[in-house]
Amino acid sequence: ACAALLHLSKHCPVSPILCEHGIFVENTLVVGEKFNDPIHTRCLELICMITRFPGNNATLARRDGVIETLLRCAKSKSDEDRNWSMLSLQNLTSEASNKIPMAETSVLKQLRISALRCDNTSEQIAALSALVNISTEPGTIVPLSSTPNVVATLITIAHSSESSKEVCDLACGCLTNMGLWIQNLASTGTVPDGMPNVPLPTHTSSGW
Repeated sequence: ACAALLHLSKHCPVSPILCEHGIFVENTLVVGEKFNDPIHTRCLELICMITRFPGNNATLARRDGVIETLLRCAKSKSDEDRNWSMLSLQNLTSEASNKIPMAETSVLKQLRISALRCDNTSEQIAALSALVNISTEPGTIVPLSSTPNVVATLITIAHSSESSKEVCDLACGCLTNMGLWIQNLASTGTVPDGMPNVPLPTHTSSGW
């Protein structure tokens, strides 16, 4: 039954039907968390297949237990469990309406941890891609910059000799997005009364 559902979930016309079926999603999540169950990994793969259909992601991210289950499974000892969980989170963060709700501390902390797993490239790339997705929304700049060690992790990855070009590009891309939003926010500020109106440091040119 699980194999049949997994096959159906890869078929675009069927994917939205599965996503809208509350009992199906709920039971898949329950089994996905049963780490001693031999089919729990396939259930995580099933959820990931559903998230590959963009039209499902707004609905799926708002279902009770979806994000929480993925975060718990992202802590699994199994590389494959963590891969499917991170890929699901990556797909969910690609939906514009999910970016701000998913920029919460618990999600960002787990993405940061997974982004450091250089021994599991698939998980690392999915985690960094999710961070990049979140960073494209200006409303996420505060949680991204204030969640402990997120920025430090991105800088470490970007400068690490162990990071591949793809991994470095993702880390740098996320930092670039954050920098642009911070600069945009700073440029819209007003000068308080009594303070000198001088250009921001980034707007001051100097040199020989």
